[in-house]
Amino acid sequence: NALWVKQKHNIDVDRVIFLGEGIPQKIDDMFEKSLGKVLYTKDLNNLQFENAWLLPNEYTGPLMAHLNDKNHNCASLTVPIMVNKLLSLYDQTPQENLITIISRQNYNNRNLQRVMKNENDLESALPGDVERVQLEHMSMQEQITQMQRSRLVIAMHGAGNVHIAWLHKKSKFIEIFPKHKRRYGYKHLAKYMGVDYREYRGGRDGPNDSKVLDIDNFMKVN
Repeated sequence: NALWVKQKHNIDVDRVIFLGEGIPQKIDDMFEKSLGKVLYTKDLNNLQFENAWLLPNEYTGPLMAHLNDKNHNCASLTVPIMVNKLLSLYDQTPQENLITIISRQNYNNRNLQRVMKNENDLESALPGDVERVQLEHMSMQEQITQMQRSRLVIAMHGAGNVHIAWLHKKSKFIEIFPKHKRRYGYKHLAKYMGVDYREYRGGRDGPNDSKVLDIDNFMKVN
């Protein structure tokens, strides 16, 4: 949203301030490269602005505007332009015959929902070169490189899936959902970026929307 607002209104930006209880993250590197120095309210004593833009809620921006629209069939000009601008700030990597599993595990004292309980079994069952990664422990460059090396990405539904934006065209993304969950933001992002998208809801759901995959069924249908 910040990059979209900057371009749409042709404004100069030298700082990005996250209000509330935000904590530093690896993606801050991308904010600083594309916009300006990142600050958090905990870093500030008396907060005063001469000139500031307050960004719209994330659910109203180009990526999430159709989050609940299953049958959204429009293309996007804005999203690929923004993604390519961001990619130009980093080293590019050719695709390999690699399968990446994006792991969702508790970190920074956060107890996450939608954790896949048998990631180890999935990793063992998949053929060829398979890597299971926790993106929150990787630099922004490492995250982009991991995605660009991948021909297939498999992940539980979650915020980390925004990194499919860095995949090469015609790569494949399988998004795993709890059976009741209906969200289509990453389906649309995949379409905007020319990525083959599939969703999977099989297996056994548990507490906090966790999932135990039926590995045999997953391998059969995908």
